[in-house]
Amino acid sequence: MVDLRTAALGLGAFLAFRTFFGGNSSGGGKSGKGGKGGGVTNFVTYRVDPSEPFGPRWKTQRPPGLPLDAREASAEGEGERWVRQIADQQGLGPAFTGAILSLAHNESGGTFIIGLPANNFDTRPSSERPRVERGSRYDQYPRDTGGDGIQDVITAWGLFQFNKGAWQRLSRERRGDVDSDLASPVAPRTADQNPWDATSWEELAYPIMWYARIFEQAKRLGAPDLAAARAIRVYHSGPAYWQRYADIGESTGDWERAWREAYSADRAARVAQQFALYGVQ
Repeated sequence: MVDLRTAALGLGAFLAFRTFFGGNSSGGGKSGKGGKGGGVTNFVTYRVDPSEPFGPRWKTQRPPGLPLDAREASAEGEGERWVRQIADQQGLGPAFTGAILSLAHNESGGTFIIGLPANNFDTRPSSERPRVERGSRYDQYPRDTGGDGIQDVITAWGLFQFNKGAWQRLSRERRGDVDSDLASPVAPRTADQNPWDATSWEELAYPIMWYARIFEQAKRLGAPDLAAARAIRVYHSGPAYWQRYADIGESTGDWERAWREAYSADRAARVAQQFALYGVQ
């Protein structure tokens, strides 16, 4: 049986209450462009499956290091309608909405679970994290990039799987604190905090609003809808990939070439499959 509740304990029960009743502490919901549905969503509610309050990997076990006041994960599929609605509200058309849905599908493993911790989530101090075993599977033990034999800190969380560093970069760039053509004066309330500190609306809306800017910039550079949709996936792989993609596309006008040169063939094939699921062609 599935309970109906907001599960928005990210900053305590007060924010959960506000989120459930449609509030948004930052007021950021007003910055959407207003899609076909009219009005602007600035709240997100969802159901929690009591048998999997931390998603299908962790089930009832709290992921190591996840704070006690972090929101529980939603039941499977709860995020899809919200992602679609918030994407539609950007007013950029079906290619943008489809691209965002495909990204959400990819990052959530097709589950559309809000508040989803990574399968290898672990933010404990190094003294408490396990040692990396040679030959072990990545979903059991992440890479040891520090070279000290200790499992890396893994902070990827939420439907779009932003880790702490990526979430903070998103916050800084939206404030315009770093040099970026895409910087916005709109500041998330969760700036410089962890992704799990965000409200459920912020978790979905801030990435979608950010990628709306990527889509718009690609269009300004002359990209057709499909190429602009691809730009979202390219940027999600890293700003350097996006810069190469944009440079090639703008300078040559050949966005198919830009796609081939900026993205590996196997990843491009996977994106094409996921785009097809949401009508992006």
